[in-house]
Amino acid sequence: MRITLIQSLIWGEKPLSKKQFFWNIFSFVAILALVVYVLQVRSDIEKIKGESAEWEGIAKSEQEVPDLNKRAESFLDDLTHGESKKYLTGLALDNYNAALKEEEEEHGEEFHNHNHIDTSEQDLEIIQTSTEKTDLEEAKSTILYKLEYTSPFDVEDAGLVDKRILTLSINIKWVKDDDEYKVERYEVTLLEDNLDQYLASLNGKDSENE
Repeated sequence: MRITLIQSLIWGEKPLSKKQFFWNIFSFVAILALVVYVLQVRSDIEKIKGESAEWEGIAKSEQEVPDLNKRAESFLDDLTHGESKKYLTGLALDNYNAALKEEEEEHGEEFHNHNHIDTSEQDLEIIQTSTEKTDLEEAKSTILYKLEYTSPFDVEDAGLVDKRILTLSINIKWVKDDDEYKVERYEVTLLEDNLDQYLASLNGKDSENE
């Protein structure tokens, strides 16, 4: 009787058979499970879309590497000519402005207008350039290069060779600033100096003579 009363409350005045009652319960549970499944599938689809968009962003970011290699080499070339300001941002720009202000205070206000680096006797040779993306809008570049300085006394035809050759590396940290990659920080490291080798050879000769 109790079951019949509950059935009447749930399904109406006319009592349902036990078979019909359980069928309705089964149908309700099946529909509920289907709804949960559909919601889960929709959630999975949204997750896949999100992951796909993320991977597309990473792939697009990696495509910037060749251009950053070229930009790194252009930055180095301009840096050796004293024309790097347009590439700089953040700490690198602050350091540049601080150094410029110090030079102007030491040499006068007209220093900046007349400060042109003479690089006519300087040759830049880039040995290797590599760039790695560290984030979607950040990267780091490393360049191995040589700077060759030729003195006025260098006359190869006469057998006089007077050159100073420096082997260096530069590490550059790039950040995206207004849709353009700029140098936030850079560090130059001297790896080899042929002058040191020459002086070491002289010391070796002096030791032999002693």
